[in-house]
Amino acid sequence: MIKKVFRSKIFSNSIYLYILQIFNTIIPLLTLPYITRILGDEQYGIFSKMLNYILYFQALVEYGFNLAGTRKISLCCNEEERSKIFSGLVYSKIFLFLLSFALIGILLPAVAETPTHKFCMLILGLLLVAEVFMQTWFLQGVQHMKEIMLISVISRTVSTICIFLFVKDSNDLLLYAMLYVATNLLTAIVGTIIVTCKFKVRFLRLDFSSIKSSLKDGWPLFTTSFATKVCSGFAITVLGLFSSDAVVGGYSAVQKIPYILVMMFMPISQALYPHICRLYANNISSGIRTLKKIALSILGICFIGVAVLITMRSHIIGILYGMEYAPYANLIIPLACWLFLSIANNFLGIQVLVARGYQKQYSNCFMVSLCFLVTLNLLGGYMFGATGVAIATMLGELVLTISCLSVIVKNKLLNTRE
Repeated sequence: MIKKVFRSKIFSNSIYLYILQIFNTIIPLLTLPYITRILGDEQYGIFSKMLNYILYFQALVEYGFNLAGTRKISLCCNEEERSKIFSGLVYSKIFLFLLSFALIGILLPAVAETPTHKFCMLILGLLLVAEVFMQTWFLQGVQHMKEIMLISVISRTVSTICIFLFVKDSNDLLLYAMLYVATNLLTAIVGTIIVTCKFKVRFLRLDFSSIKSSLKDGWPLFTTSFATKVCSGFAITVLGLFSSDAVVGGYSAVQKIPYILVMMFMPISQALYPHICRLYANNISSGIRTLKKIALSILGICFIGVAVLITMRSHIIGILYGMEYAPYANLIIPLACWLFLSIANNFLGIQVLVARGYQKQYSNCFMVSLCFLVTLNLLGGYMFGATGVAIATMLGELVLTISCLSVIVKNKLLNTRE
């Protein structure tokens, strides 16, 4: 039985996804200290600000298709049906890309203060082209994640080596932007070749009804994914409106530390969720007790990590980024608290509410916290700059914590039956 599990496609594809997630987390740790020193806070701020705008449009082009498309492909068995789904989804992404391109044209004069801003944003806009032809959703649906994992790892490794070899001073901002998008472009191109050649999928004639159907199916997932993107990037958007490029760069660099640590927790969450769901199905009390033990252990380790981050913040920032970023060290305090609350909220929201079937209540909690986050960021960014948005980010997560806890307490979801 155990050998059968280890030999199954589900197990192998889970391993490939886990390797990809870990690899995408580790690589930024290698390049970030180097690139922040080389570019400096002002140039890195330009890059971060332009990338932040593009990521909103990337969420629009992706539109939740990565989940909806994967499900559709996993349920069909013949080439004709796969080609129909593939064509409809790619044509839908092309439509959304053209819409994004038009919106960028309107936005560009307002946010691009210099030619450097403008060219940086246009280069990073190639991420939208890559998103159109990214085939992760298809290969995941047919359970062939090995190919996309190998492509991503190889292309990201080559891109990282090129960054160290060719990005030498602050004048290389645009070169860094090109190398940054190269990984996604290469992955998208090779992925499309694999899908069309290995799985005999082809582009069918343009059908507007299939585009309409794809957009309709992806809408619920799009609203959630776009709201998540707003949560993760709104602080930088606000700073881009009210502060200098140098402040944006300083905040972006410091914010990456807790953000990467949260991303390192995500594979644990993804592995834990189905296990907890099964425990709830068999015995709710047993599931709750298991979750409490795991949550207390992980949150205990997280608390120690947060305490170290806060206590050693000046040394950590100096070692990672250099003394140019020392004035931003105190931003670690609210952002480290955000880190702790984010992991706590994963247990409260995903492992308790969603796993127990309270998805709607969790969605309501999320939307309440999003409204607070947007309001507090605008006020904090306008009045207090980087410190204001850092505190607002922490308070937005705190509102989510309180909202989830209120639902859990009201429904007695953590009570065990003796």
